[in-house]
Amino acid sequence: MVDSTPALGFQRVQDPTPGKNRMHIDGYGADREALAERLKGLAATELGTHEATGLVWTVMQDPEGNEFCVGNPEA
Repeated sequence: MVDSTPALGFQRVQDPTPGKNRMHIDGYGADREALAERLKGLAATELGTHEATGLVWTVMQDPEGNEFCVGNPEA
């Protein structure tokens, strides 16, 4: 079993986000694609994949419409 410590980060945004989550959960793993597939099997919807320097993440949505991300560092 891999030892890991959950992290909680806060991000300030300029504008209110009406109609969107006030809290957004992100998860990370070594195999982002496999995790996204597993989540789709559990009724999540994949909304898109994005890249920024040093990170790739997939935006997902649960059956109630709440968005969350799964990501991993670029290989």
